Amino acid sequence: MIYDVAVVGAGVVGGMIARELSAYKLNLCILDKAHDVATGASSANSAIVHAGFDAKEGSLKALLNVRGSELMAQTCRELGVKYKRNGSLVVGFDEEDLETLRGLLLRGAENGVPGLEILEGEKIRELEPNIGADVKYALHAPTGAIV
Repeated sequence: MIYDVAVVGAGVVGGMIARELSAYKLNLCILDKAHDVATGASSANSAIVHAGFDAKEGSLKALLNVRGSELMAQTCRELGVKYKRNGSLVVGFDEEDLETLRGLLLRGAENGVPGLEILEGEKIRELEPNIGADVKYALHAPTGAIV
């Protein structure tokens, strides 16, 4: 058979590329060096859907993190995959960490991540009651999720 497109890599990214291309009248194949799908980098995936606050401002990674987060709930529904928008916390223990969190907040805002905020004390424990007592600050990204 002659193929119009060959996707190299049968991990998460290759699979999603092939899924998108399947909407077109193409002869498509996926190639991978392994004996099964998702055995490379995707096998170590922690199932986190990143909000996009840590990627370099204006980078392709930042753009794709934010856009991917927006699209993930619908994609998971279509594929029958469990999805939970549980948000994410980046914690801090002292004033130096607070400055780092402020930097991530600014970076995230520049990347277009909605709803970011820095929390303190009891507000953190309302979101995560099991968090360590020594946590003083947290950057909360409500668009963080898990698949």
